[in-house]
Amino acid sequence: MGWYYPPQGLEKSIYGILPPQGIKIIPLILPVAIMGLDLIKEVEVTENKDYVDIEGLDINTHKFYLLILDIKCVSSTEYCILMFVNDDNVEANYYSQYIWVRNTTISANRENSPKVLCLPGGASVSVHVFVHLDPDGHMRYNSVPSRDQPSNVQFVLRAGCSVNTFNNITKIRLSSTTSGGIGAGSKIRVFGYKA
Repeated sequence: MGWYYPPQGLEKSIYGILPPQGIKIIPLILPVAIMGLDLIKEVEVTENKDYVDIEGLDINTHKFYLLILDIKCVSSTEYCILMFVNDDNVEANYYSQYIWVRNTTISANRENSPKVLCLPGGASVSVHVFVHLDPDGHMRYNSVPSRDQPSNVQFVLRAGCSVNTFNNITKIRLSSTTSGGIGAGSKIRVFGYKA
């Protein structure tokens, strides 16, 4: 990952207002311009849930999805949120790789699981998840959560992929590894392009 320099003349038209050419800015990880995206689905969780299904999707029409998840923590111990697509709800059918930065400590690992975020005990998490189908039909995602208490904020970058292939994504399930782990007050927003 390197520094991003916008093409000459595009500083305002696509990327919003950016520093002059040649000034280093934050590296791009996910699309930064939500401008132009449409809100496809919005879910407000009113009671603790084991999982939330987001149905009526069509990634072929919407091109990709940007999920903004604000997950309310319900436990004093860490647990995770998994993301499944199209009723393929078998954890072993997905892989993910992460890098985790805690103060000056950095760790990484590969897991046979579709984890998009883990909630530390007692702290809610906000995460952006970019979802698309690759040319071979594998669902791929990148998630960037901001986790833990403000004085202990941590950064995690996670990439994931489905083993199975799909022609479309019409449903996303967010599932907790602990009972009722998607707490009341959680918000889920799905953005994409409407035709």
